[in-house]
Amino acid sequence: MKVTATMAFAERKQCERCAANFVAVTFRLRCAVTAIMIKEKKHRLPREAYRGFVRASFTACMENRHDYFLTEQAFKIHEAHLLRALSQHRCASEVYLFMPDHLHVIITGLGDDSDVYAAMRAFKQYSGFWFGKNQREVHWQEDFYDHILRQEEDLSKLITYILNNPVRAGICERWEDYPFKGSTVFDLKTWAGGIL
Repeated sequence: MKVTATMAFAERKQCERCAANFVAVTFRLRCAVTAIMIKEKKHRLPREAYRGFVRASFTACMENRHDYFLTEQAFKIHEAHLLRALSQHRCASEVYLFMPDHLHVIITGLGDDSDVYAAMRAFKQYSGFWFGKNQREVHWQEDFYDHILRQEEDLSKLITYILNNPVRAGICERWEDYPFKGSTVFDLKTWAGGIL
């Protein structure tokens, strides 16, 4: 935006508190606004990058960070939607954890026809449809965060980080005590920070 001063007005005034005299200068501004088209930069990799033997970490948040996943019933309903989506797209999950207002999940493709992105989209669609029928005031944020894990990234560190999320949030003292979590790959009751 380009702003130019077109006129200046000076007038003598007196301060209401101390009765001191001063000169006030008022500028009238003329604005020349130039329309700027901003094109959002794509932040996702090509869809092919999510297909096959791929592992990705996703975070999906509730709209307005609404605390929803506070009961076992809420967790079980949406865990079932997640497991359905994983199965449908031939994927597994090393860990999933429903915080009160968001979900962390690591999804891994099990075959050439797997699609971790489609699995996450399907989960949000199933879950969102359920919200629309049963909890109309609750919604997921439109998008989600994702990160495709490279071979050299330490999976056990990422799983530990996700499992400790409720500890960092002050919800519990040990991740083992947090009930709204699971895995289709590991038995988290015996998982001790290492890949079994």
